[in-house]
Amino acid sequence: MIHEFPETGPKILWRKSLGTGFSGLTVAGGRVFTMFGEEGREKIVCFDADTGDEVWKVDSDADFAQGRSFGPRSTPCG
Repeated sequence: MIHEFPETGPKILWRKSLGTGFSGLTVAGGRVFTMFGEEGREKIVCFDADTGDEVWKVDSDADFAQGRSFGPRSTPCG
């Protein structure tokens, strides 16, 4: 069976506004994991995949900056 998105695109379940960086998303076990820069620190955060509710957030004790570009360049894996 081939699944295709509708012409209008997939249904958006939820959105989050996060800080700076270039981290991707990891989805595993009903959770969504990512990283971002906030207040001069890098954060690792976990959301419930169905609701978008924040499950936990931790400070990674790092702050990457290069030129005018700030925030993490890596993606957490589950």
